[in-house]
Amino acid sequence: MNHQDVVTRRDELDEKDANIRLAQIAAIEVERKSLQELCGGIGHVFGAPALGKRRLSGARVCVFCDAVET
Repeated sequence: MNHQDVVTRRDELDEKDANIRLAQIAAIEVERKSLQELCGGIGHVFGAPALGKRRLSGARVCVFCDAVET
């Protein structure tokens, strides 16, 4: 084994890690959309976004599920 082998294996590991993270993010987004649909069925309650979640559009969001008011 040499340094190039180490770098190659590290790059492969980084790519695998990135793919796993992308898959997890996609799964979380599916769940988030499902929860937003459920919340909408009950009735969203819209207000100004939390300070750390300010959106540039200035749109209000549901205080429970962060769905953007349309």
